[in-house]
Amino acid sequence: MAQTRIDALILGRGPITNATDAASVFTANNAVDFYSALTTYSQYNCAESGGHMWRSKVAGNIGNTPASSPNYWERLYSSTKDGDFCFVIGSGATIMQRQGGVWLVFGNHPSYVAAYDEPMDVIVGVPVNDNEITGPVLTGAFIVLPLDSRDLNTTEYYVVGSGDLEVRLNGVKLEVGVDWLEVGATGSNSTIIQSNIQFEITDRLVFRRLSHHNLTGYGGGGGGGSVNNLQDAYNGGNTIAASVGVPFTVTGLSGKVAQFNGDIGVTGLIDPKGMTFSREAVDPLGANDGIWVNSAGELNYKQNGVGNTNITQALSGALSIEATTVTLTNNTGFTITEFVPVCLNSSGELKLVSVSSAADAESFVGLTAESISHGASGKVCIVGKLTNISTAIALGSGVWVSSTGSITATPPSIGVGGFISGDWVIKIGLISKNLANPSNKDIIISSVNVGQL
Repeated sequence: MAQTRIDALILGRGPITNATDAASVFTANNAVDFYSALTTYSQYNCAESGGHMWRSKVAGNIGNTPASSPNYWERLYSSTKDGDFCFVIGSGATIMQRQGGVWLVFGNHPSYVAAYDEPMDVIVGVPVNDNEITGPVLTGAFIVLPLDSRDLNTTEYYVVGSGDLEVRLNGVKLEVGVDWLEVGATGSNSTIIQSNIQFEITDRLVFRRLSHHNLTGYGGGGGGGSVNNLQDAYNGGNTIAASVGVPFTVTGLSGKVAQFNGDIGVTGLIDPKGMTFSREAVDPLGANDGIWVNSAGELNYKQNGVGNTNITQALSGALSIEATTVTLTNNTGFTITEFVPVCLNSSGELKLVSVSSAADAESFVGLTAESISHGASGKVCIVGKLTNISTAIALGSGVWVSSTGSITATPPSIGVGGFISGDWVIKIGLISKNLANPSNKDIIISSVNVGQL
Protein backbone atom coordinates (compact mmCIF):
# COMPACT_ATOMS: atom_id res chain seq x y z
CA MET A 1 0.00 0.00 0.00
CA ALA A 2 1.24 3.47 -0.85
CA GLN A 3 1.86 6.08 1.82
CA THR A 4 1.46 9.80 1.25
CA ARG A 5 2.94 12.78 3.00
CA ILE A 6 3.07 16.41 1.86
CA ASP A 7 2.84 15.60 -1.84
CA ALA A 8 5.32 12.72 -1.58
CA LEU A 9 4.11 9.32 -2.72
CA ILE A 10 6.22 6.51 -1.25
CA LEU A 11 5.71 3.21 -3.08
CA GLY A 12 6.57 0.12 -1.08
CA ARG A 13 9.11 1.90 1.10
CA GLY A 14 7.46 1.15 4.41
CA PRO A 15 8.33 3.90 6.92
CA ILE A 16 8.76 7.32 5.37
CA THR A 17 12.55 7.32 6.08
CA ASN A 18 13.14 3.84 4.70
CA ALA A 19 15.55 4.06 1.76
CA THR A 20 14.24 0.99 -0.10
CA ASP A 21 12.23 0.93 -3.32
CA ALA A 22 11.14 4.13 -5.09
CA ALA A 23 9.57 7.43 -4.07
CA SER A 24 7.56 9.86 -6.21
CA VAL A 25 7.17 13.57 -5.53
CA PHE A 26 5.22 16.38 -7.17
CA THR A 27 6.81 19.75 -7.91
CA ALA A 28 5.32 22.90 -9.41
CA ASN A 29 6.78 24.46 -12.56
CA ASN A 30 10.42 23.39 -12.12
CA ALA A 31 12.54 20.42 -13.11
CA VAL A 32 13.86 18.94 -9.88
CA ASP A 33 17.62 19.04 -9.38
CA PHE A 34 20.21 19.42 -6.64
CA TYR A 35 19.90 22.55 -4.51
CA SER A 36 22.04 25.51 -5.60
CA ALA A 37 22.57 28.66 -3.53
CA LEU A 38 22.58 30.61 -6.81
CA THR A 39 19.11 29.47 -7.93
CA THR A 40 15.94 31.43 -7.08
CA TYR A 41 13.16 28.96 -6.14
CA SER A 42 9.46 29.66 -6.44
CA GLN A 43 6.87 28.41 -3.99
CA TYR A 44 6.37 24.61 -4.30
CA ASN A 45 9.60 24.12 -6.27
CA CYS A 46 11.46 20.98 -5.19
CA ALA A 47 15.20 20.33 -4.83
CA GLU A 48 17.44 17.58 -3.47
CA SER A 49 19.92 18.56 -0.76
CA GLY A 50 21.93 16.52 1.73
CA GLY A 51 20.39 13.27 0.56
CA HIS A 52 16.80 14.47 1.18
CA MET A 53 14.01 15.96 -0.95
CA TRP A 54 12.83 19.48 -0.03
CA ARG A 55 10.02 21.80 -1.18
CA SER A 56 10.18 25.60 -1.15
CA LYS A 57 7.61 27.21 1.15
CA VAL A 58 7.94 30.72 -0.32
CA ALA A 59 8.58 32.53 -3.59
CA GLY A 60 11.90 34.31 -4.26
CA ASN A 61 13.76 31.70 -2.21
CA ILE A 62 17.50 32.10 -2.82
CA GLY A 63 20.60 31.41 -0.71
CA ASN A 64 18.69 29.56 2.04
CA THR A 65 20.17 26.13 2.68
CA PRO A 66 17.24 23.71 3.10
CA ALA A 67 18.50 21.85 6.17
CA SER A 68 19.02 25.05 8.16
CA SER A 69 16.15 27.19 6.82
CA PRO A 70 12.82 25.83 8.16
CA ASN A 71 11.02 29.07 7.30
CA TYR A 72 11.90 28.59 3.63
CA TRP A 73 11.94 24.82 3.10
CA GLU A 74 10.02 21.73 4.20
CA ARG A 75 11.36 18.22 3.85
CA LEU A 76 9.18 15.97 1.72
CA TYR A 77 11.04 12.74 2.44
CA SER A 78 14.39 11.37 3.54
CA SER A 79 17.03 9.28 1.78
CA THR A 80 16.75 10.04 -1.91
CA LYS A 81 18.08 7.29 -4.14
CA ASP A 82 18.35 6.27 -7.78
CA GLY A 83 14.96 5.19 -9.10
CA ASP A 84 12.99 7.95 -7.37
CA PHE A 85 10.50 9.83 -9.57
CA CYS A 86 9.39 13.46 -9.75
CA PHE A 87 6.21 14.59 -11.54
CA VAL A 88 6.54 18.19 -12.68
CA ILE A 89 3.11 19.85 -12.93
CA GLY A 90 2.17 23.22 -14.35
CA SER A 91 4.66 24.99 -16.65
CA GLY A 92 7.11 22.57 -18.26
CA ALA A 93 5.18 19.48 -17.12
CA THR A 94 7.23 16.30 -17.42
CA ILE A 95 8.35 13.22 -15.51
CA MET A 96 11.86 12.94 -14.09
CA GLN A 97 13.81 10.10 -12.52
CA ARG A 98 16.98 10.01 -10.44
CA GLN A 99 19.56 7.98 -12.40
CA GLY A 100 23.24 7.58 -11.61
CA GLY A 101 23.11 10.27 -8.93
CA VAL A 102 21.48 12.92 -11.17
CA TRP A 103 17.89 13.85 -12.09
CA LEU A 104 17.00 13.17 -15.74
CA VAL A 105 13.85 13.53 -17.82
CA PHE A 106 12.26 10.09 -17.69
CA GLY A 107 12.79 8.20 -20.93
CA ASN A 108 16.21 9.72 -21.54
CA HIS A 109 17.89 6.55 -20.40
CA PRO A 110 21.62 6.49 -21.14
CA SER A 111 22.85 3.88 -23.59
CA TYR A 112 25.83 3.20 -21.39
CA VAL A 113 26.69 2.05 -17.91
CA ALA A 114 29.05 4.30 -15.98
CA ALA A 115 32.14 2.32 -15.03
CA TYR A 116 33.13 5.13 -12.67
CA ASP A 117 30.70 7.49 -10.94
CA GLU A 118 31.90 9.61 -8.02
CA PRO A 119 30.61 12.86 -6.45
CA MET A 120 32.72 15.67 -5.03
CA ASP A 121 31.14 18.30 -2.76
CA VAL A 122 32.58 21.81 -2.48
CA ILE A 123 32.71 22.54 1.25
CA VAL A 124 33.92 24.99 3.84
CA GLY A 125 36.99 23.81 5.77
CA VAL A 126 39.21 20.77 5.43
CA PRO A 127 37.89 17.79 3.41
CA VAL A 128 37.43 14.55 5.34
CA ASN A 129 37.83 12.38 2.25
CA ASP A 130 38.53 12.53 -1.49
CA ASN A 131 34.84 13.18 -2.24
CA GLU A 132 35.14 16.68 -0.80
CA ILE A 133 37.15 19.74 -1.81
CA THR A 134 37.65 23.06 -0.02
CA GLY A 135 35.79 25.89 -1.72
CA PRO A 136 35.43 28.12 -3.44
CA VAL A 137 37.39 26.35 -6.19
CA LEU A 138 38.89 29.10 -8.32
CA THR A 139 39.21 29.15 -12.09
CA GLY A 140 42.45 27.42 -13.08
CA ALA A 141 42.55 25.14 -10.02
CA PHE A 142 43.63 21.52 -10.49
CA ILE A 143 41.24 18.83 -9.19
CA VAL A 144 42.24 15.21 -8.59
CA LEU A 145 39.55 12.67 -9.46
CA PRO A 146 38.04 10.93 -6.40
CA LEU A 147 38.97 7.30 -5.81
CA ASP A 148 36.59 4.69 -7.25
CA SER A 149 34.50 3.68 -4.24
CA ARG A 150 32.83 0.93 -6.27
CA ASP A 151 36.19 -0.68 -7.04
CA LEU A 152 37.95 -0.87 -3.66
CA ASN A 153 38.90 2.84 -3.77
CA THR A 154 41.31 2.36 -6.66
CA THR A 155 42.81 5.37 -8.45
CA GLU A 156 40.70 6.40 -11.42
CA TYR A 157 41.98 7.93 -14.63
CA TYR A 158 40.68 9.04 -18.02
CA VAL A 159 42.35 9.06 -21.42
CA VAL A 160 43.10 12.62 -22.53
CA GLY A 161 41.34 13.48 -25.79
CA SER A 162 39.12 10.37 -25.82
CA GLY A 163 36.02 12.02 -24.35
CA ASP A 164 35.56 9.18 -21.86
CA LEU A 165 35.22 11.46 -18.81
CA GLU A 166 32.00 13.32 -18.03
CA VAL A 167 31.84 16.08 -15.41
CA ARG A 168 28.55 17.42 -14.04
CA LEU A 169 27.92 20.46 -11.84
CA ASN A 170 24.75 20.26 -9.75
CA GLY A 171 23.35 17.79 -12.27
CA VAL A 172 24.21 19.85 -15.36
CA LYS A 173 26.78 18.39 -17.74
CA LEU A 174 29.83 20.62 -18.14
CA GLU A 175 31.54 21.09 -21.48
CA VAL A 176 35.13 19.95 -21.76
CA GLY A 177 37.34 22.69 -23.17
CA VAL A 178 34.89 25.35 -22.01
CA ASP A 179 33.94 24.65 -18.38
CA TRP A 180 36.84 22.33 -17.57
CA LEU A 181 40.09 21.28 -19.20
CA GLU A 182 41.83 17.95 -19.56
CA VAL A 183 45.36 17.77 -18.14
CA GLY A 184 48.06 15.86 -19.99
CA ALA A 185 49.16 14.94 -23.49
CA THR A 186 46.59 13.53 -25.92
CA GLY A 187 46.33 9.78 -25.47
CA SER A 188 47.88 9.78 -21.99
CA ASN A 189 46.14 8.66 -18.82
CA SER A 190 45.31 11.46 -16.40
CA THR A 191 43.86 11.64 -12.90
CA ILE A 192 43.55 15.44 -12.88
CA ILE A 193 41.30 18.05 -14.49
CA GLN A 194 41.59 21.85 -14.42
CA SER A 195 38.60 24.08 -13.68
CA ASN A 196 37.82 26.74 -16.25
CA ILE A 197 35.01 28.25 -14.16
CA GLN A 198 34.67 28.84 -10.43
CA PHE A 199 32.90 26.28 -8.25
CA GLU A 200 31.14 27.65 -5.18
CA ILE A 201 30.62 26.24 -1.70
CA THR A 202 27.61 23.80 -1.67
CA ASP A 203 28.19 22.92 -5.35
CA ARG A 204 28.37 19.23 -6.19
CA LEU A 205 30.54 17.83 -8.96
CA VAL A 206 29.99 14.34 -10.33
CA PHE A 207 32.72 12.58 -12.31
CA ARG A 208 31.87 9.73 -14.66
CA ARG A 209 34.02 7.59 -16.85
CA LEU A 210 31.84 5.82 -19.36
CA SER A 211 32.10 2.14 -20.23
CA HIS A 212 30.14 1.71 -23.47
CA HIS A 213 27.94 -1.32 -22.80
CA ASN A 214 24.33 -1.51 -23.87
CA LEU A 215 21.97 -2.10 -20.99
CA THR A 216 20.65 -5.17 -22.76
CA GLY A 217 22.81 -8.12 -21.90
CA TYR A 218 24.92 -6.18 -19.45
CA GLY A 219 25.52 -7.97 -16.20
CA GLY A 220 27.69 -7.84 -13.17
CA GLY A 221 29.49 -10.73 -11.63
CA GLY A 222 32.93 -11.93 -10.85
CA GLY A 223 35.87 -11.46 -13.15
CA GLY A 224 36.61 -14.06 -15.76
CA GLY A 225 40.30 -13.33 -15.79
CA SER A 226 40.27 -11.00 -18.81
CA VAL A 227 42.49 -7.91 -18.76
CA ASN A 228 41.31 -4.88 -20.74
CA ASN A 229 43.87 -2.28 -19.64
CA LEU A 230 46.78 -1.64 -17.32
CA GLN A 231 44.48 -0.73 -14.43
CA ASP A 232 42.76 -4.13 -14.71
CA ALA A 233 46.17 -5.81 -14.66
CA TYR A 234 47.17 -3.81 -11.58
CA ASN A 235 43.95 -4.71 -9.79
CA GLY A 236 44.58 -8.37 -10.53
CA GLY A 237 48.10 -8.26 -9.10
CA ASN A 238 50.37 -5.25 -8.89
CA THR A 239 53.68 -6.95 -9.66
CA ILE A 240 55.38 -7.43 -13.03
CA ALA A 241 57.93 -10.26 -12.84
CA ALA A 242 60.46 -9.76 -15.64
CA SER A 243 63.05 -12.37 -16.59
CA VAL A 244 66.71 -11.59 -15.89
CA GLY A 245 68.18 -9.66 -18.78
CA VAL A 246 64.80 -9.35 -20.53
CA PRO A 247 63.27 -5.99 -19.55
CA PHE A 248 59.73 -5.00 -20.51
CA THR A 249 59.58 -2.13 -22.99
CA VAL A 250 57.22 0.84 -23.33
CA THR A 251 57.27 2.47 -26.75
CA GLY A 252 55.41 5.39 -28.24
CA LEU A 253 55.62 8.43 -30.45
CA SER A 254 57.83 11.41 -29.63
CA GLY A 255 57.26 13.01 -26.24
CA LYS A 256 56.38 11.38 -22.94
CA VAL A 257 55.18 7.79 -23.01
CA ALA A 258 54.54 7.53 -19.26
CA GLN A 259 53.34 9.93 -16.58
CA PHE A 260 53.71 9.23 -12.85
CA ASN A 261 51.70 11.49 -10.54
CA GLY A 262 53.49 10.30 -7.41
CA ASP A 263 56.80 9.04 -6.04
CA ILE A 264 58.77 6.24 -7.69
CA GLY A 265 60.99 3.83 -5.76
CA VAL A 266 63.97 2.22 -7.51
CA THR A 267 66.20 -0.40 -5.90
CA GLY A 268 68.39 -0.98 -8.95
CA LEU A 269 70.26 1.17 -11.45
CA ILE A 270 68.69 3.78 -13.72
CA ASP A 271 70.14 3.84 -17.22
CA PRO A 272 68.64 6.84 -19.06
CA LYS A 273 69.80 8.33 -22.34
CA GLY A 274 69.01 11.73 -20.92
CA MET A 275 67.11 13.32 -18.05
CA THR A 276 65.17 16.56 -17.80
CA PHE A 277 63.93 18.50 -14.77
CA SER A 278 61.09 20.96 -14.39
CA ARG A 279 62.30 24.30 -13.01
CA GLU A 280 61.11 24.98 -9.47
CA ALA A 281 60.89 28.37 -7.75
CA VAL A 282 61.46 26.78 -4.33
CA ASP A 283 63.20 23.65 -3.08
CA PRO A 284 60.71 20.77 -3.66
CA LEU A 285 62.63 18.15 -1.67
CA GLY A 286 61.60 19.16 1.84
CA ALA A 287 63.57 17.07 4.35
CA ASN A 288 64.68 14.60 1.67
CA ASP A 289 68.03 14.28 -0.08
CA GLY A 290 68.26 14.68 -3.84
CA ILE A 291 68.82 16.95 -6.81
CA TRP A 292 66.56 19.58 -8.38
CA VAL A 293 66.71 22.54 -10.77
CA ASN A 294 65.88 26.08 -9.66
CA SER A 295 64.07 28.74 -11.67
CA ALA A 296 67.40 29.93 -13.10
CA GLY A 297 68.04 26.46 -14.58
CA GLU A 298 70.81 25.66 -12.08
CA LEU A 299 71.27 22.15 -10.69
CA ASN A 300 71.13 21.91 -6.89
CA TYR A 301 72.06 19.07 -4.54
CA LYS A 302 70.71 18.56 -1.02
CA GLN A 303 72.40 16.28 1.50
CA ASN A 304 71.10 15.17 4.91
CA GLY A 305 67.88 17.05 4.23
CA VAL A 306 69.38 20.49 4.91
CA GLY A 307 70.90 23.21 2.72
CA ASN A 308 71.45 23.14 -1.02
CA THR A 309 74.71 23.13 -2.96
CA ASN A 310 74.38 24.89 -6.29
CA ILE A 311 76.27 22.43 -8.49
CA THR A 312 76.07 24.65 -11.58
CA GLN A 313 77.73 27.56 -9.82
CA ALA A 314 80.30 25.33 -8.15
CA LEU A 315 81.37 23.75 -11.44
CA SER A 316 81.51 27.09 -13.24
CA GLY A 317 83.68 28.57 -10.53
CA ALA A 318 81.04 31.08 -9.47
CA LEU A 319 80.74 29.30 -6.15
CA SER A 320 83.80 27.50 -4.83
CA ILE A 321 83.39 24.24 -2.98
CA GLU A 322 85.91 25.80 -0.54
CA ALA A 323 83.29 28.35 0.55
CA THR A 324 81.15 27.86 3.65
CA THR A 325 77.74 29.35 2.98
CA VAL A 326 74.46 29.84 4.79
CA THR A 327 71.03 30.31 3.21
CA LEU A 328 69.24 33.51 4.24
CA THR A 329 66.15 35.43 3.13
CA ASN A 330 66.04 38.78 1.37
CA ASN A 331 63.01 40.93 2.21
CA THR A 332 64.62 44.30 1.54
CA GLY A 333 62.25 45.12 -1.32
CA PHE A 334 64.97 44.86 -3.98
CA THR A 335 67.45 42.36 -5.41
CA ILE A 336 70.82 42.01 -3.67
CA THR A 337 73.44 41.19 -6.28
CA GLU A 338 76.51 38.94 -5.96
CA PHE A 339 79.54 39.81 -3.81
CA VAL A 340 77.72 42.41 -1.68
CA PRO A 341 78.44 42.80 2.06
CA VAL A 342 75.34 41.91 4.11
CA CYS A 343 74.27 41.74 7.74
CA LEU A 344 71.09 40.69 9.54
CA ASN A 345 68.16 42.83 10.64
CA SER A 346 66.11 42.32 13.80
CA SER A 347 64.02 39.70 11.97
CA GLY A 348 67.08 37.63 11.12
CA GLU A 349 66.84 38.54 7.44
CA LEU A 350 69.38 40.07 5.09
CA LYS A 351 70.02 43.79 4.85
CA LEU A 352 72.76 45.97 3.39
CA VAL A 353 75.49 47.13 5.75
CA SER A 354 75.63 50.68 7.08
CA VAL A 355 79.05 51.39 8.63
CA SER A 356 77.45 54.03 10.87
CA SER A 357 75.36 51.36 12.62
CA ALA A 358 76.78 49.40 15.53
CA ALA A 359 74.00 46.81 15.09
CA ASP A 360 75.01 46.26 11.44
CA ALA A 361 78.66 45.88 12.39
CA GLU A 362 77.84 43.36 15.11
CA SER A 363 75.51 41.34 12.84
CA PHE A 364 77.81 41.31 9.79
CA VAL A 365 77.52 37.96 7.98
CA GLY A 366 79.68 38.00 4.83
CA LEU A 367 79.33 38.39 1.05
CA THR A 368 76.42 37.20 -1.07
CA ALA A 369 77.49 34.21 -3.15
CA GLU A 370 74.68 34.72 -5.66
CA SER A 371 72.08 37.28 -6.69
CA ILE A 372 69.10 37.07 -4.30
CA SER A 373 65.73 38.47 -5.38
CA HIS A 374 63.33 40.15 -2.97
CA GLY A 375 61.27 37.51 -1.18
CA ALA A 376 63.72 34.73 -2.07
CA SER A 377 66.42 32.94 -0.11
CA GLY A 378 70.00 32.65 -1.27
CA LYS A 379 73.53 31.81 -0.23
CA VAL A 380 75.87 34.05 1.72
CA CYS A 381 79.54 33.10 2.12
CA ILE A 382 80.58 33.48 5.76
CA VAL A 383 84.08 32.03 5.49
CA GLY A 384 86.28 30.44 2.83
CA LYS A 385 86.84 31.37 -0.80
CA LEU A 386 84.57 32.85 -3.47
CA THR A 387 86.12 32.30 -6.88
CA ASN A 388 86.18 34.18 -10.15
CA ILE A 389 84.99 37.51 -8.79
CA SER A 390 85.01 40.59 -10.99
CA THR A 391 87.09 43.28 -9.30
CA ALA A 392 89.90 45.76 -10.04
CA ILE A 393 91.34 45.29 -6.54
CA ALA A 394 94.94 44.11 -6.72
CA LEU A 395 96.05 40.63 -5.65
CA GLY A 396 97.08 40.47 -2.01
CA SER A 397 95.04 43.56 -1.10
CA GLY A 398 92.76 43.60 1.90
CA VAL A 399 89.04 44.07 1.33
CA TRP A 400 86.84 46.22 3.59
CA VAL A 401 83.23 47.35 3.78
CA SER A 402 83.17 50.82 2.20
CA SER A 403 81.30 53.85 3.55
CA THR A 404 78.57 53.15 0.98
CA GLY A 405 78.20 49.47 1.91
CA SER A 406 80.12 47.99 -1.03
CA ILE A 407 83.67 46.56 -0.99
CA THR A 408 86.84 48.65 -1.08
CA ALA A 409 90.59 48.09 -0.94
CA THR A 410 91.16 51.38 0.91
CA PRO A 411 91.51 50.86 4.67
CA PRO A 412 88.83 52.97 6.44
CA SER A 413 90.09 56.20 8.00
CA ILE A 414 88.39 59.42 9.09
CA GLY A 415 88.10 61.72 6.11
CA VAL A 416 89.09 59.01 3.62
CA GLY A 417 86.56 57.40 1.27
CA GLY A 418 83.64 59.09 2.99
CA PHE A 419 84.34 57.70 6.47
CA ILE A 420 83.65 59.93 9.48
CA SER A 421 84.25 59.67 13.19
CA GLY A 422 82.07 57.01 14.77
CA ASP A 423 81.88 54.76 11.70
CA TRP A 424 82.68 51.09 12.12
CA VAL A 425 85.60 49.31 10.47
CA ILE A 426 84.77 45.86 9.05
CA LYS A 427 87.45 43.85 7.28
CA ILE A 428 86.04 41.22 4.94
CA GLY A 429 89.20 39.40 3.75
CA LEU A 430 91.73 39.68 0.92
CA ILE A 431 92.12 39.10 -2.82
CA SER A 432 93.95 35.98 -4.02
CA LYS A 433 94.79 34.34 -7.35
CA ASN A 434 92.45 31.73 -8.80
CA LEU A 435 94.33 28.41 -8.94
CA ALA A 436 92.51 27.01 -11.97
CA ASN A 437 92.79 30.23 -13.96
CA PRO A 438 95.56 32.52 -12.68
CA SER A 439 94.19 35.46 -14.65
CA ASN A 440 91.05 35.40 -12.47
CA LYS A 441 90.72 36.53 -8.87
CA ASP A 442 89.22 35.00 -5.74
CA ILE A 443 88.32 36.56 -2.44
CA ILE A 444 89.25 34.81 0.78
CA ILE A 445 86.66 35.69 3.41
CA SER A 446 87.73 35.94 7.03
CA SER A 447 85.79 38.86 8.40
CA VAL A 448 86.80 40.90 11.45
CA ASN A 449 84.94 43.69 13.19
CA VAL A 450 87.97 45.93 13.83
CA GLY A 451 86.16 48.56 15.83
CA GLN A 452 84.98 52.16 15.66
CA LEU A 453 86.76 55.14 14.18
